[in-house]
Amino acid sequence: MRIARSEGLGIVVIEAQAVGLPCVVSEAVPRAVDIVEGLVSFRSISSVDDWIGAIDSARTIERRDTHDQIAAAGYDIEREIDRLERFFEE
Repeated sequence: MRIARSEGLGIVVIEAQAVGLPCVVSEAVPRAVDIVEGLVSFRSISSVDDWIGAIDSARTIERRDTHDQIAAAGYDIEREIDRLERFFEE
């Protein structure tokens, strides 16, 4: 039996950043989810104390507007609506 050593993209991490929430995730999550500087913390699953510390630190991060960073990374619903409308009109 083969055990996965990494996870998929982790869209929920991108969604959380889109509303300004800090994220503590496994180091097996692809680095591509790290879009907004300072909001994503990658941790080894082997250290419970490290996770506790990271979660405690994340609680002190204030929510902020992250729309520009999320949009720049290609996750902008308005832009995608426009792109799809143009595609179907052609």
